Amino acid sequence: MTIWGQLGDIVLEPPIVPVTYNIGTEYGYAEMQRISGLAGLQRVPNRLRKPTLTFQVHWLEQGLLSPQEYLNLFSDAAAAKESLPLTIGGQLVGNFVITNLEVRQQRFTPEGALTEARWNVNLLEFADTPEPQRQRLTGFLQRVRTA
Repeated sequence: MTIWGQLGDIVLEPPIVPVTYNIGTEYGYAEMQRISGLAGLQRVPNRLRKPTLTFQVHWLEQGLLSPQEYLNLFSDAAAAKESLPLTIGGQLVGNFVITNLEVRQQRFTPEGALTEARWNVNLLEFADTPEPQRQRLTGFLQRVRTA
């Protein structure tokens, strides 16, 4: 079976493949006022990316996870509040945290089991200090504290 992608430990393969995937980057500029003439623009760092994945799962086959079990995977990942690598088509998109999990439960069995669900997963890019920089900063702080 073909794997579409992966978010942390959650493998995104049929039947759990996003119906929609949206990602964008906001490019930042700061306006600098001048005493005379037009204002100037200065490029500032880009904003963090905020992808949204929309899933829709139908429980068609026995042996596969139910929609509720898939939802539990995403809920557990969000509750862990950890950075999750997102890969699509074998390419790393980046590291993200789950900021919102919006669930619209649509169909149930007469016993109350969820048979069809649609949900959105909102992500926020996780930008941490690179490890070599963190080690230099930690070493610097240790030297300052001992001095």
